[in-house]
Amino acid sequence: MADERISNELIYEVLKGIQADLRSIRSDVDEMKTEMRIVRQHIAALVQSDMQRGTQIADLEQRLRRVEARLELRDA
Repeated sequence: MADERISNELIYEVLKGIQADLRSIRSDVDEMKTEMRIVRQHIAALVQSDMQRGTQIADLEQRLRRVEARLELRDA
């Protein structure tokens, strides 16, 4: 009947196809993981750069306030 038409060779071929698909999927996932790591590193670098700029701006604002105080400059 139906069982007679399914051979071990057919099952083996199907399983080989599934294995090949799984290898491809694993490869794609590994590549995506690598790309995600790179993106995370770039984001971390951007955040660090932004924080450094914030610190630099705060320092410049503090210096500007001291200069204005020394020159006795005030908003009208």
